[in-house]
Amino acid sequence: MDLKNIKNMLVRLIDLIAFDVCHRSQAYWEDDADPITKILNIPLGHEIPKELHTNLRKAIKSTLLKEYDCYSGYIRFGKSITIKVYFKNLRKPAFDPNLSPREDE
Repeated sequence: MDLKNIKNMLVRLIDLIAFDVCHRSQAYWEDDADPITKILNIPLGHEIPKELHTNLRKAIKSTLLKEYDCYSGYIRFGKSITIKVYFKNLRKPAFDPNLSPREDE
């Protein structure tokens, strides 16, 4: 779970679709009581047109799932974009039976 990479990727994705609206240095993570849930706030220079909201939501949800194996909850637009991210687990399991050095014959 690398929060810095996820934040940078989402800021670049939003800037690509909505034409450079994000303040990169002011984006920050809010901690929630649950360690598997995080909230990302990205301040905007100006509001994103409503025509782009659906495309942005789809791009954010699919990219988070494919690249980082996590889900996005709500995505809210306004003077800032708020994205709730749900991680599947805190860390990778220590043992993977598919990669075991033991050979059963």
